[in-house]
Amino acid sequence: MEHQDQKLPEGLDPQAKESRKRGKKARSSRRRTIVALLVILALLMAAPLTFLQLWRSGRWQPSDELKQTLLHLADSTELMEHARALKDDLKELTASLSDQDAARAEDAREKMQQDLHSLKREFASPAFLAASLAPGIGDEIRSARELLQILDEADGGIIGPYIELMRTRPLTGLNTEEGIRVDLLNSYLDFIEQILPQAGNLTARMQNIDLSLVDTDGKLSSYLSQLSGLLGGSTAPQDYLPAVRAILGDGSDRLYIFAAQNSSEIRASGGFPGSVGLIRIRDGLLTISEFESVYKVFQSSTPASAAISYTEEVLFSGRMHLSWDSDFSPDFERVAEIWALAYEARNHEPVNGVISGTPAIIQRMLSFLGSVTLSDGTELNGDNATRVLGHDIYFNYLGANQRPGAAAYVDSLFAEAAKETLGLLMSQMNARMFASFYSFFLESTADRTMMVWLADEAEQELIRRAGWNAGLNTDPTRPQIGIFFNSTEASKMAWFLNIEPELSEPVQNEDGSQTYELTVRFVNTMTPEERAAASGYILGGTGGITGSLYVFAPAGGRIDEAVTQNGYVMRQEVYEDLALTFMTDVTAYADWPIVIHCRITTSPEAQAPAELMITPTMQNYR
Repeated sequence: MEHQDQKLPEGLDPQAKESRKRGKKARSSRRRTIVALLVILALLMAAPLTFLQLWRSGRWQPSDELKQTLLHLADSTELMEHARALKDDLKELTASLSDQDAARAEDAREKMQQDLHSLKREFASPAFLAASLAPGIGDEIRSARELLQILDEADGGIIGPYIELMRTRPLTGLNTEEGIRVDLLNSYLDFIEQILPQAGNLTARMQNIDLSLVDTDGKLSSYLSQLSGLLGGSTAPQDYLPAVRAILGDGSDRLYIFAAQNSSEIRASGGFPGSVGLIRIRDGLLTISEFESVYKVFQSSTPASAAISYTEEVLFSGRMHLSWDSDFSPDFERVAEIWALAYEARNHEPVNGVISGTPAIIQRMLSFLGSVTLSDGTELNGDNATRVLGHDIYFNYLGANQRPGAAAYVDSLFAEAAKETLGLLMSQMNARMFASFYSFFLESTADRTMMVWLADEAEQELIRRAGWNAGLNTDPTRPQIGIFFNSTEASKMAWFLNIEPELSEPVQNEDGSQTYELTVRFVNTMTPEERAAASGYILGGTGGITGSLYVFAPAGGRIDEAVTQNGYVMRQEVYEDLALTFMTDVTAYADWPIVIHCRITTSPEAQAPAELMITPTMQNYR
């Protein structure tokens, strides 16, 4: 009988049992692999930019094959297409708002709304909802959702109303043949005031989110920043707009003096006011007159109503009795008051305020306006204006070979530079200009190259809050040390003046005050070659930089042990309740700087480190 293998029941066969286990493991492994691949594929299809971001940041390294897959998906996914489209929308929206093109802006806004809707739909998908729970990736997804929500709110609360304002009150009507429409300016200031709270809130939220998921190249952040600036500068301090409104008023008639000060004849409050223009608001229109010599605009003698004190006569070399020399005082509020009185005494009409500026503000304005060409062919721009007006124009016309009448011609060029620059500003006023002018104002009022005084005390208080008044410091909690210089002879030598302060770290005193060691060098930087090329008109009588210098203590503070290395005697005085030390009739020669040293103690009420307030020189423009 032929032998046959007997087949055991499957449950009892060891080989079959082992085979079945291997099969189950294989099937289970395949299922796990398929599930994992499906999850990875879903995530890759839904959020390739997340993995790209992780890859680029070094937090994850895919294989070469997967790298190519990611790059392909990033280029092809609907999410990426909408992200790119959103950037294009914002770029176009920013450009059209800047150009004041309401129709273009509305088209760009509609496209932005469509792409915002599509992106919000993408991020609401199940894959993204699941991925948002994952560490790292989830944070980026939530940031992207927050960004879309911010844009949505900005669209309804800011962008839409701004486009409507452009459509109904276009800035193209700002400049008329008769002047600048103040009512139109005020309507845009109204809009900025209305949106500031929301814009500030949205900006704060924007700063707290990670844009990397939809902004891998940084362009989106750039467009958003530009858009914020165009829509009123949400970072603008709350005191800025009230100060602007105080100057513009409600459209009622106003008159302002604009003094173009010459830093080459340096004064504690700027420089000699060689050219003066008038800014008028009449019947709701703002105009700027031709600039004229100060001798034709101000009464020469300071009116008795200014009540020049004995202290002012002593401190400021007896020059305060001439109205145009009142800027020997470092308190611009006092200076402007006297200038207003001197104008009123000669011209018999009231003045609402005084604005002053040094050549540096012309260069700063031209840096965002463009350039102007004077009648002699000289071009002034954002790189050269201060040097041309403070140095070149004198050496070209009033050097060693000066011609008769050259001084009057140079004065006319100064007046022309001021008039042309302000005219260019008015002609280019638009939404972009608001942001640029805001930055310009902050820089120029911070270093005293532009100063503002308004006759109405309530309005002037708004100017003080904005920090535009350039008055002497009166707040003991915020100590400020003043360093000032007055040129006391007729020369243009202040172009070569450096004021170089060194302030030590403070020593804390038991009463809460702080004591500083201060050393200041007043340096004449004129070279032998420049001296040889200069005339007496430039050099003056001494050939050095002759004048008076002052160091003011902070409010409630004092100055001790004031000495000089040059043999001059330093005197002590009090002006407007501030202690100071000063010297008059001193001269800094090219090889002999004036060096002073003193110890300054703040008020016990001081709550911040001491700051320096210095007469603006032109040393940074050489």
